[in-house]
Amino acid sequence: MLPKIRDYRRLGRTGALVSDIGSGVPYSESVLRAVIDSGVNFIETSETYDNGRNEILIGNVTRNTDREKLFITTKINTTLGLADSPDDIVRRAEESLRRLDTHYIDLYMMHQAQSIVRVADRNFHRACDRLEKDGRIKFRGLSCHGTFWWQEQGGTIEEILMAAIEDGRYDVLFFPYNFLDPEMGERVLEACKSNDVGTMIMKSNPVNVFENYENIIKRGEKLGLFEQKDYERKRVQLEKARDFFRKYQMTDINELKKGAYQFILSNRNVGTICCRFRNFTDIEMYVGLSGTNLDRLTSTMLNDFRENLGSFNCRIGCNKCEQSCPQHLPVNTIMRY
Repeated sequence: MLPKIRDYRRLGRTGALVSDIGSGVPYSESVLRAVIDSGVNFIETSETYDNGRNEILIGNVTRNTDREKLFITTKINTTLGLADSPDDIVRRAEESLRRLDTHYIDLYMMHQAQSIVRVADRNFHRACDRLEKDGRIKFRGLSCHGTFWWQEQGGTIEEILMAAIEDGRYDVLFFPYNFLDPEMGERVLEACKSNDVGTMIMKSNPVNVFENYENIIKRGEKLGLFEQKDYERKRVQLEKARDFFRKYQMTDINELKKGAYQFILSNRNVGTICCRFRNFTDIEMYVGLSGTNLDRLTSTMLNDFRENLGSFNCRIGCNKCEQSCPQHLPVNTIMRY
């Protein structure tokens, strides 16, 4: 039997009570049905995910559920002239409504705001004003992975998020936060709490990079040419990682992954973590963490990992690497992928 959600949190001024573990980008209808049955009521997607087909997937599942018990959010990309007018944004919102097979969207978000200037996008806000008045959307929000420094040199991720809070029109923010680099996220979370802005968390698990090579090798498969070169460069760090796992008597990385999520769940300023449920095992993993907190031993383990192995991971959104590049190469975005 799959576990059930044990904690629902108020999503800022929206007043909605959402599951502390939310669904981000569902992978199949059967898995999403099981996710909803487990008590997850927060579902996140975007018009761009799988070229709109992810919204269709969600609509196929949710049309047979009690819509009022779900909180559905989707996003629109307004960057680089992709949204030319309020009319264009309203049209695309209506297309999302059609694909989602719903009469309203709980939260309509600006996807990947890249600069402080983008926060005040008049087209987006005018469109949202119309959509809210017509009852087509309930709330508006903004997501941010950090500035695309080579396109719009308009502040760090923290500056963009703080500008969105100060703007006053955003009900919910969606941003990275994890135990490897928590200071920025905690400042934003505290500012959100003070302004009654809801919070959604992404990039919550920064340790997956250690799994990739180990799983390939355990399966007895050969590394590709580029994988082999990368593996050779990182061999010393991977050996340090193995020593770390032995120190804490971990047979696999799952205990570390669970700790990464519990670190976030222990912060009551967090509304929901958007987790990608690829299969039923993911439901057992993520929903099983609902309502749990970080214990002292796991906290010590995470601190140890951060101090000794933290340099293995990119701090998404800090933009220091991009600001240092005279050609404004998109280093941050390259590292994300």
